[in-house]
Amino acid sequence: MPSLQKRMKWSEFRRNVDAGDLVLVVDDSTPRCSWPLGRILETYPNKDDGLVRVAKVNTKSGTFLRPVTKLCVLECVQK
Repeated sequence: MPSLQKRMKWSEFRRNVDAGDLVLVVDDSTPRCSWPLGRILETYPNKDDGLVRVAKVNTKSGTFLRPVTKLCVLECVQK
């Protein structure tokens, strides 16, 4: 029975964020037009499934560790 209901979250594969990607850092306390721009410096994949869950992001105000759910990828680095 549970397999008949489609789950919306994580139902399709998305590319892992990678070092060099340009992102918007989502901040719930500021409006969308004020989110800071950042560049991913490092990624930290999960040991179990290899998916990136946390990334180190460099912005003009400093370097932060942010969950990928709080990052909006604008431009991907081509490898």
